[in-house]
Amino acid sequence: MYHEPTDTFKIIDIKTSRSGWFKKEKADELKQFQLILYKKYLAQIFDIDPKKIEIEYFIVKRQLYESEDYVIKRIQAFRPPSGKTKMKRAGLAVQNFLDNAFDYDGKYKDVEHEPIENDKCRWCPYNKVKLCSATYEG
Repeated sequence: MYHEPTDTFKIIDIKTSRSGWFKKEKADELKQFQLILYKKYLAQIFDIDPKKIEIEYFIVKRQLYESEDYVIKRIQAFRPPSGKTKMKRAGLAVQNFLDNAFDYDGKYKDVEHEPIENDKCRWCPYNKVKLCSATYEG
């Protein structure tokens, strides 16, 4: 979104979550990098000062628990840090991925997948295939 009176931009990414984002989700640098990269590339493509671009996750909780003691809000906002250092780290992460995944001609490199056993395995594209020993059963 563009705010003409202040000549600033705001990128909002709407996410749904069962019960919202807690400290662990907010600290996940890969989640942060998604919006930070949107900011980085918007600034580069349209020659905008990155300081004029704000980013925000708009998190919609799908499940609310009844409470007589306090009101539980369905909406949560999270604004990850997105200064020069974070944008540089996000850019380096993308470049590192590209360097490790593709050769100079843009073809996939034939590399062995190193499993990272964690709660993300269920979303991993290597799940239950011979490329990953973390979940492959045979």
